[in-house]
Amino acid sequence: MDHETATVVLGNTRSIAVLHRSIHAILLWIYVATIAAMASGVHAQQPAAPPPVQAPPPPQLPPAPAPTPPYVNVTQVLAQAGDYSVFVGMMMETKSDEVFQRNANATQTGIAIFAPTDEAFQDKSTSRLLRGLTVQQKTSLVEYHALNSWVSLGDLQLANQNQTTTVATYNNGGGRYQLNLTANHGNVQIISGWTTANLTSTLYSQKPVSIFGINEVLLPDDIFGLPSPAPAPSPLSGAPVPSPSVALPPSASGPTSIGNTNSSPFSAIPSLSPLMIFLVIFKMIAHMHL
Repeated sequence: MDHETATVVLGNTRSIAVLHRSIHAILLWIYVATIAAMASGVHAQQPAAPPPVQAPPPPQLPPAPAPTPPYVNVTQVLAQAGDYSVFVGMMMETKSDEVFQRNANATQTGIAIFAPTDEAFQDKSTSRLLRGLTVQQKTSLVEYHALNSWVSLGDLQLANQNQTTTVATYNNGGGRYQLNLTANHGNVQIISGWTTANLTSTLYSQKPVSIFGINEVLLPDDIFGLPSPAPAPSPLSGAPVPSPSVALPPSASGPTSIGNTNSSPFSAIPSLSPLMIFLVIFKMIAHMHL
């Protein structure tokens, strides 16, 4: 190849290289423009962002309830009083303490308890009656010492022969185990079928729980029956004994058949004939001379 031909070939090669670069630049520009157009179209189709949602206001909460008073442990009150250990023992033995505590926790109704002292259980007639009771009878006896609702000392001091039910009433079908509450010049008495107890102390009294001390064990006739009538006083007891009425014979209790209350002792001798009188006098005279 001569020099002239080589020059032409070299010029053509350079022209082809320039053309390739130009085509490559054009394709690159078209690619970039297409991508840019597609990106702008996507942004144009997206909806506008919604405005921020405002959070709703917080709900209005109701006012907090007033704090409830702590529950009173009725067994602990009696144990700390120190003179009711027998009654506390019977409560725990019969599980009546759980019944009493449930009533004490029911603030709408509450409970009133009449607790006998230890000395009250030492009474001979009471201890004799309490021997041999069944578990159910012991339970009813303990529950007989509590009312199903709270009463204050002031309420009791206004009582006047108030017949009231007890916890034992409802646990035995109702209509039984009732107490009589009465007050005399401020002295409160709790009357059962067998005993009349006096309220001697107030161990606790704040609604819904009242606990009172009494000096007698309340004995229901639902367990022990009606008490027998008191025996007549013995002549040796010093009590007046009515003298029996003795029927007097007619000669001592009224006028005689002669009708003269001032008659001599001889008025009772039957009438004698004159002859018999003469013979009697004659024998008397003859006897005197002998």
